[in-house]
Amino acid sequence: MQLKIKIPEKIEEIDIKKIISDSTVKYGDKYEKPKPLVTVIQGTKELHFLNCSGISGFFGKQKSRKTFNLVTVIAAAINNNIIDSKLRGYGYDKQHFWFDTEQSKYYTNMIAYRVTKKIEKDQHPENFHLHSIRRYTPEDKIGIIEYVIDNTENLGLIVIDTLSDLVYNINDLNECNSLINKLMQWTDKTECHIACVLHINPLHKGDNEKPRGHLGTELQNRVESSVLIEKSSLHKNLSLIKPRDFRGEEIEPYGIIIDEYGIPQIIDIENEEDETSF
Repeated sequence: MQLKIKIPEKIEEIDIKKIISDSTVKYGDKYEKPKPLVTVIQGTKELHFLNCSGISGFFGKQKSRKTFNLVTVIAAAINNNIIDSKLRGYGYDKQHFWFDTEQSKYYTNMIAYRVTKKIEKDQHPENFHLHSIRRYTPEDKIGIIEYVIDNTENLGLIVIDTLSDLVYNINDLNECNSLINKLMQWTDKTECHIACVLHINPLHKGDNEKPRGHLGTELQNRVESSVLIEKSSLHKNLSLIKPRDFRGEEIEPYGIIIDEYGIPQIIDIENEEDETSF
């Protein structure tokens, strides 16, 4: 029997005058700069990577180690530690969620293992919630995520791996735009950050960095930061993390390798030529 999650609709009378008043922005108004959840340490600078109330994109071909890269990111967020002298987290007091839409519980559990070992703990972190939801339909996946968002206080980072499993057709304009609007509503309402994993076009010559479909186009137009993850052509154990779109100052490329225990380790690589010295 197919699961259908029924989320009661909230019927509210729309007060247009109040909406216009609340949405007005004027010169001289003072607003707090978005707080960081994860920053990148770059020399003497600390650059914003993932901010509260933001959306980010993690793009790459299949098996490019997008998930491994996000292990280092969420490890920083949940622990307020500096990970591999590169990523600093600010979300120790927040609740963080990872929704895996592709893998079975067996493989999803490897994420739990890697995150726990990355922060040098022996037990699963209490503020890290990992869910394997691949068996459900796109609308049910959205309902599950929305229920968590509506019923969790002090949300931090939410990883959706992968975003394309929340739609039936990545080129359906209405369906994709509706999902992107959901992401913006969720982040605006709760001040959480949503990190979206999405594959890039695998075969299009000269277009190999474009996230797939209309969904990818709309996502890259909305993100405040995005990176491209790709395997090194020189070293099979190395993946490169390259900046793609940043609303603020752009981070420099860096790399990740997988150690003998299956744990990702961040290494400094400023450009592709540095691969030769790896």
